[in-house]
This record gives sequence, C-alpha cells and structure tokens, in this order.
Amino acid sequence: MTSRAHARKVPAYSIHSEKVLLGSILADPSLAKPMAEILGSSEVFFRLENARMYETIIELCDRHSPATTNDLFHAIQAHGKIDALGGETALRNLVLEKPNLKEAQEHANTILSKHNMRNLIDAMSDSLNDAYHSTDGYIAVIKRSQERLAKLEQAGE
Repeated sequence: MTSRAHARKVPAYSIHSEKVLLGSILADPSLAKPMAEILGSSEVFFRLENARMYETIIELCDRHSPATTNDLFHAIQAHGKIDALGGETALRNLVLEKPNLKEAQEHANTILSKHNMRNLIDAMSDSLNDAYHSTDGYIAVIKRSQERLAKLEQAGE
C-alpha cells in the first residue's frame, strides 16, 4: 500500500484462536480430522510457526492415528519435529485440559474467517493500488476489482 495510514494497519488475525485450536488437537488428537475439514491447509494461520505446527500435527495424525496426547507427542518426537515446534515444554503448555469439539470448531471458524478477511484486504489493497497507478481508466479498474472480488467469493463458497 502506498498510504502510511494503511501501512500501519494490522491485518485480521486471532493468535488466541490459533493457540487454542492447536492446544485442543494436541489434547485430543481425534479433533485433527474435523478441524482439517474446516481449515483445509495451513495457509489460513496468521503466524508461520502456528501454521508449521498445524501441518506437522495434521500430517502425524493422518499417518499414525494417535489416540492420546502422549501418542501424538511420541510421533512428533520420533519424526524429529519436537524442537522445530518449540520444544516439548512449549507444546505441553498449549495442551488444553478439556478440549471441546464445539469450541474447537468455533476457533477453527474464527481462524478461517480472519484468513478470508486478510484475503479481502489484499484484494482491496490491490484494487486501490491499481486505481492509483492505472493508465487505462476507472472502468477498467472497476472491472479488475470486480474480478478480484468474484474470485474471493468463489473461494468462500
């Protein structure tokens, strides 16, 4: 973005929801599959380290079907991923005492909603930049903006 006011704006995210969701899956690996169905890929996470942790957990849950937190931690250790995910203490600090499917779904939906909002912000920023720098008129800018928004709408369906 070219505007300083816009450059200071922080995109939509919820680190709290990301951590609660990861802690829920760590505490109850059976939540991995329903959360993966809601979120899809790790790109919906705002924090890169949370995205990597999610990828690893989902991959290991798919591969090993861990039934307990300890099973999942053993799979993480066996694959040499424990240090890359912040160490055992960091992972254990995320684990929730009583994970709840409904709450985990709410946090997954929050993460997805924030991701979609970041995509909208990016599309609108691109449209604003296009408007500032276009040499082919405002109708062309409007059409390109509509195309960007249509792609977002299709992705959200």
